[in-house]
Amino acid sequence: MEPAAKQGEHRAKLIFRYYDADGAGKLNEEKVKALVADLGDGGAELGKTVGEASEKDFAAAVGKSEAAGKLCRLPKPIFAEISRALAMQHLKRYDTAKKGGGSVAAALANVLPKRAHKGVCPTCVEKKFELAAHLVTVDLSGKVTPKRLAAVKPPAKGKGEGGPTAGQYSAEVVFRPYSVGNVMLRLIRQLAKAKGTVAEPKALLMGDRKEDFWKLILRLYRDLLILLEAETKCQKAYSPCYVIGDIHGNIEDLLQMERTLWPLAPVMGAGCLFLGDYVDRGVWSLECTLYIAALKLLAPNRITMLRGNHEERTTQKHYSYLKECVQKYGEEMGLKVWELTNRIYDQLPVCGLVDDAIYCAHGGLPKSAKTVEQIVEVKRDIRNPEKESDIAWEILWSDPANEQEFVDTCEQKGVDPKTSGGFVFNTKRGTAFKFNEAGADSFLKANGLTHIIRAHEVAPPGYVFHFINKCVTIF
Repeated sequence: MEPAAKQGEHRAKLIFRYYDADGAGKLNEEKVKALVADLGDGGAELGKTVGEASEKDFAAAVGKSEAAGKLCRLPKPIFAEISRALAMQHLKRYDTAKKGGGSVAAALANVLPKRAHKGVCPTCVEKKFELAAHLVTVDLSGKVTPKRLAAVKPPAKGKGEGGPTAGQYSAEVVFRPYSVGNVMLRLIRQLAKAKGTVAEPKALLMGDRKEDFWKLILRLYRDLLILLEAETKCQKAYSPCYVIGDIHGNIEDLLQMERTLWPLAPVMGAGCLFLGDYVDRGVWSLECTLYIAALKLLAPNRITMLRGNHEERTTQKHYSYLKECVQKYGEEMGLKVWELTNRIYDQLPVCGLVDDAIYCAHGGLPKSAKTVEQIVEVKRDIRNPEKESDIAWEILWSDPANEQEFVDTCEQKGVDPKTSGGFVFNTKRGTAFKFNEAGADSFLKANGLTHIIRAHEVAPPGYVFHFINKCVTIF
C-alpha cells in the first residue's frame, strides 16, 4: 500500500481481496462496478477484463497494470504516518491530529476494508498503573518472599462492603503463609512426594484428620465462590496466556507444569486458561481440582478455570471421580466432598476469550448460540447443563469434523450438508453436535474472532489442527 511500492502479483492479490470482501473467490458484477468507480478514468476498460475473475486470473490480468496500480494506495508513507500519530498520542494532541486529517486511522480508512476482528492491541492500550502493596524478592533457590511496602488499612465504614481492596487481598490471601490457598498448595506438593500408587492412592489429611480436611475445602469453596460470582459464562483472559487441555486427575503432569510454566506462583508473568476435565480417569482428580482452585485464589486475574464435560455429576458417576472421593474419605465424608467440588464446577465459565480474539472451550461451538453475547447471558449457576442450558451443554460436548466426516454424518442422519448451517448431530458422542469449517467460519466472523482452541479429544502428539489451522485440539 506504500505510495512507492511497485505494482505486481502481490499488489494485485491485495486489490482482489479488498474488492472480494465477502471471500467468495470471484469478482461478480457488483464488485467490478465498485472497482471501476474507484479507478475513474481508465476503469471501464480494465473492468471488461476482470469480470468473474478468480484471484489467479485477476493477478495475471492486472499484475502490471498502471491503472490498477492506483488502487489500494496510502496517500502518504505509512511509517511516517505511524510515527506522527504516536508522537501526537504521547503529546495528548488528539484534537490537532484529527483537524490535520493525516492520522493513521484517517489514512487507512480510505483504502482498507473493515476488519471483523474486535481484539485489542496490547501495545496500543493506555497503561494504567496502581501502587503495589508488596515488593517481591526471589532467592537463588526460587523461593518467593514478599515484603510489605505500606500498611494496609481496612476501608472506612460505609465503604468497601463489596470486598477487600487489592492491598488487603494481597496481604491476607496471596502472601499470607497460612491463607487457605497457600496451605492447600503446600499440602498437595507434600502429598505428591508420597502419593501412593494408582491401585492404592494416598489423599490429603486422611484418617483422623478428615474433619480438618472438610473445614479446609469448605473455606476454599467459600472464598473461591466470591471470585466466580464476578465471572460470566464466557470469561475474558489476556496474553501472554498458556492454554491447557485435559488434566484428568494427573497430578504429576500438573506439578510438572508448575515447575515449568509458573514456578514462582503466585507471582506469575503469564496467565493460564484451563479447558476443563480436571477429574475422572486419573486417581488424583480431587487433588488436581483443589490445586487449580487454590492457584486461582492466589492469582485470580491470572487463572481462568473453564468447565469440561466431566465436571458434571452424571458423567462422574459413570467414570471414577465419585468412586475416588468415597474411596479416600468414606461414604459420608466422600459424598460431601464430591458434592462440594461439584458446586464449584456448577459456577465455572463454559468458554473464554483470549485478547477478544481466540475462542477457548472444552468441546467446541454451540449450535444454539450464534454470538458470544448469547453465551454471556447464560445463567451462572448450572447444576445440570443437559437440562438447564442447551448452549452450555453443546459447548461442553461438541467436536470439529473434517468435511468428509461431516458429509458422511449428514447422510447418515438424512441432513443436507448445504442447509445444515455447519452443524450436525454428534453420532460419536450421542449428544450435542459436530461442526465443520463453514460452521466455524460463521461463528468466528459473527463475533470478530480469529481462532478456536479446544480440548475434549485425545490427540496422540498432544495437539491436532483443524480447518487449515483455524481450530486446534490440545490434550
